[in-house]
Order: sequence, then C-alpha cells, then structure tokens
Amino acid sequence: MAARKTNQVEFRLIRL
Repeated sequence: MAARKTNQVEFRLIRL
C-alpha cells in the first residue's frame, strides 16, 4: 500500500 502513495508523489513530481 505504501508503494501506491509513493507512486502518487512521483506522478505529481513528474507533472511538475
């Protein structure tokens, strides 16, 4: 489940 939260954070960084 932690991986899912990390994925969201990475996605946000990539979008930025």
